[in-house]
Amino acid sequence: MAAEQRGKVYGSDHLANLLEVPDQGLFLRQLDDVLRAVETDFEIRLAPRIGEGMKVKIKSGPLRGMEGWVEQRYGMNTVLLRLDFIGQAAAVKLDATDLETI
Repeated sequence: MAAEQRGKVYGSDHLANLLEVPDQGLFLRQLDDVLRAVETDFEIRLAPRIGEGMKVKIKSGPLRGMEGWVEQRYGMNTVLLRLDFIGQAAAVKLDATDLETI
């Protein structure tokens, strides 16, 4: 898309995100993979990009607002989080979707 067209597209109320596609072949293969996965009966979720050692903030639930460090991931959804309390550390397992990186 030409630069002057981008301004018009970004200015519309109909755009959520515009992807830059440097490798069109790779993009088409990945898009085909997504379409094939969606056509199955499997439940598909996006995996949050939260990994070991990352500092995160709990964004929902009874511990909302607390910050901690990711100790370990268990599959797609569960995260072992280290919280520090006045000279002590505690660990809690949370759903990764309840966390945001900081």
